[in-house]
Amino acid sequence: MTDELSVFIGALVAACLMAIGVAFWRRPLATLGWLSRRALRRAGLRQQFVETRAAGRQSVWVGGTGPLLVLMHGAGDQAGTWARIIPDLLPHHRLAVPDLPGHGDSEPAGGPLSVGTIRDGVVEMLADIAGDEPAVLVGNSLGAWVAMLLALRQPAAVRRLVLVNGGALKGERTDITFTPATRQQARATVEALMGASASRTPGFILDDVIRVGRFGPLGRLSQTAGEMEPFVLEGRLHEIQAPVDLLWGEDDRVFPIAYADAFAVVAALEHGGVVLTGEGLQRRAVHGSAGPRGQHLLLLREQRRPGLQSPGRQVVQALGVVGADHQRSAAP
Repeated sequence: MTDELSVFIGALVAACLMAIGVAFWRRPLATLGWLSRRALRRAGLRQQFVETRAAGRQSVWVGGTGPLLVLMHGAGDQAGTWARIIPDLLPHHRLAVPDLPGHGDSEPAGGPLSVGTIRDGVVEMLADIAGDEPAVLVGNSLGAWVAMLLALRQPAAVRRLVLVNGGALKGERTDITFTPATRQQARATVEALMGASASRTPGFILDDVIRVGRFGPLGRLSQTAGEMEPFVLEGRLHEIQAPVDLLWGEDDRVFPIAYADAFAVVAALEHGGVVLTGEGLQRRAVHGSAGPRGQHLLLLREQRRPGLQSPGRQVVQALGVVGADHQRSAAP
């Protein structure tokens, strides 16, 4: 390699790094999203699009072989939030990782966004991807809510639900806004999502949280807040036929562990399972034995919300433990 070529390559790399740095400073959340979506492709997924009547053109990342596993992100997020666990899941599952309607590359791109539109768009997308195969639905936050709505509307299409820090019940944190107008409000929101580490969040990131909350999917969802009540499943959880596993983070202050307990109270579930700590898996029974449909409560002591900090390998381990427990319980 000549000196001139080496200098040229070095300058090109420096220019690319500088461009990424400038993009991160101006639009940090979008830049992180772009990097996570590149990670999906590097992990072996490919992006495809499904046309739906309810929500227009939908983006979904697919790959792998085996039982169908669908990963659904939270409000204001996109498919790339699951990138860190894709390499561990891909060898054992056929994966479908959608951008929920109105998020990422999925339409509608503008205007008010309703939970009904999101649900109906995912129903059509899943029918196209899955065919007649029932799927395990893993949903975080809004994705957990949508997963429950799908299980209620299309029970034959859902083999199992894994709810990660979210669901279809009303939350208790009315003091937190996801459309903050000031840095102070934005910091309070990020602290609720990420814990004490959020106190070190730079101001330029808080400014982007404000901008995305105002003009992104969260702001568009807030425009239809008055239409959400019919999609809240207070008093209806018993209608869901699929087995349900709860995968929760003890540090989540938006949907604290008391929210997960509400599922057991409202749906009269007996759940047994495992406790996961930051030091690895430690198995023990929680609240007695597993119920008639195999519900489990799983706690991730160091887990926060996947939208801002990936659930990582602990989620993969959790799904593996649950699967093993279910296989043993089904054995004669």
